[in-house]
Amino acid sequence: MDINNSFDASIRFESLISSLRYLQVQDGSQNITDDIVSIFRRWLSQPLLVSDSDLSKILRFKESHKNSPPLTSGYVCYFRSWPLPAWQFKAIIEDISSQGYPEGDLQGWRDALQSIFDDQSVITLRYVGVTCAPNNPWRRHFCKPPRPNSLLGSFLTTIRRLFPEHAESGRIFSITSRGMSGMSMGNEGSSRLYRKAFQRLSDLSERAWIGFFGFRTLLNRQRGGKSAAINLNLADECIFLKCNSALLRNVGKCQLTKSSQIISHVNRLLKDWWDGTRGSI
Repeated sequence: MDINNSFDASIRFESLISSLRYLQVQDGSQNITDDIVSIFRRWLSQPLLVSDSDLSKILRFKESHKNSPPLTSGYVCYFRSWPLPAWQFKAIIEDISSQGYPEGDLQGWRDALQSIFDDQSVITLRYVGVTCAPNNPWRRHFCKPPRPNSLLGSFLTTIRRLFPEHAESGRIFSITSRGMSGMSMGNEGSSRLYRKAFQRLSDLSERAWIGFFGFRTLLNRQRGGKSAAINLNLADECIFLKCNSALLRNVGKCQLTKSSQIISHVNRLLKDWWDGTRGSI
């Protein structure tokens, strides 16, 4: 593993454990078990080796299937997962590579597999997405299949051809969050600004979950969202924030910043995250 990435993961882990210990002080009935700490460590360093059953101890989600009810409002983030032995995953990577898929998009997987020495180790490959009402995650995936030339499309084609038994083992999970599912996406009568705000919140949520799951080990080749995202380093961001331009002043007066509904849902998202973390330890 890259030293800088390992250092960053260590810092994030220590910050996370500090937060969990704070929650433990607030609620003395909860204990941070060694099992939870071990899962967090593996998740930050090697998410491919964390099974869905272990992941459920630090993240709330539920399975979405054919009989799941449609979404009544808002949006929900979801993930698909395929557990398979490491040697089969390596064979899939080589097959996709032989088809001419860009090597840069496969390098994250190759790097991750360097630390897995047992070819029989079970890894869990995942894809993260978002869907809006009325389509639940299951319907979103099966009614709108991925493009054949995308990484997800290439993976599905290859695993069905080489290892059909594992292709059928893929499952779909909805990440449960009251803040996201309870928000109306609006209608034709809603203001354009509100609909843009809804899309923006959806985009940010998807990008956040892709970051949480570890972009380089996912089947995603985009970092989420339907609008362009420009990542700035801290120094550049500070410069932009210091610019007292007419545009910045107008944005500050924008109706979005005064929308109590948007602010309320953001607060619910944050509270839901902490409630879920405290309930898992």
